[in-house]
Amino acid sequence: MKVLRFEYEKNRFKLYAMFMDDISTMRDDDIQRDMLNKSKNIVKAGLGFEGYLNQEYFSTYEETNSVYCSYTF
Repeated sequence: MKVLRFEYEKNRFKLYAMFMDDISTMRDDDIQRDMLNKSKNIVKAGLGFEGYLNQEYFSTYEETNSVYCSYTF
């Protein structure tokens, strides 16, 4: 997975990433878990926050093999 962009604002974290594997062959659950783990690592490293992230929005873009997720905490 390659992180294309991430943003943090107040209690919201947004991540836009491109997968190296073809996401059309992956299950949404697996994609969401990978995105959540990557998000947790970024938030922990950047903010020192280790609490729960609640998924707010999830969208896949098969034409670019990319995924967008937003979380609140």
